[in-house]
Amino acid sequence: MALASELVELLSEVTGIPRATMTRYARFAREAGLLSQSGRGKSAAHMRPDDAVNLLICLLVNGVAQDASTYITTARQMDVYSSDPDKLLDDRYFESDTRSQLRQTLPILFDREHTFPELLRALVEAAIDDWQGFEERLGESNIVFDCDIYEALVDFTIYPDDTLVSDPPISITFSYNHPLIGRRYPGFQRTTQLRFSVIARIGQLMAHKPKESSNA
Repeated sequence: MALASELVELLSEVTGIPRATMTRYARFAREAGLLSQSGRGKSAAHMRPDDAVNLLICLLVNGVAQDASTYITTARQMDVYSSDPDKLLDDRYFESDTRSQLRQTLPILFDREHTFPELLRALVEAAIDDWQGFEERLGESNIVFDCDIYEALVDFTIYPDDTLVSDPPISITFSYNHPLIGRRYPGFQRTTQLRFSVIARIGQLMAHKPKESSNA
């Protein structure tokens, strides 16, 4: 479990984005009802996977903080319309144990019907379930978010833990259609990169269970 302030601090630390910028993303997302909130201090809301996803969307879009709610709500409309996971099923490309590992760790990569936030949520939940294993297996992997007027191309470069250094990484590309973004929000035209190690750190933070208080 983690508070919003802790998640903001972590994302700033691991991405190099100023804490003030991350705080503004969180503030505008919260004001739009897109970040959990309930009181202060001990009664403050604990962050859920969807909260982490919403802040990751802000990071990937890398736009103006006050438009955070626009980025998040528009991303919810980004349905995948093309992908190339079929080649992962072909023995000519990858050994069966590698395919099996990917299916177990990231089954959504084989799913042709999902939204962009659903994909990010699956990653965050996998990291929460086993952040150490997630980082060991996929920490060197990354997401490249390349967004233009008509579509967002999300490219995964995956380095399974049993892949030799000399072997080429596994590359999977999803293309998301969002025809409204470019015409209304030119700030979406960005290219950013996010390492899976960042998601592993989020999982570590959110998986933490606070100690139960004992009554004397």
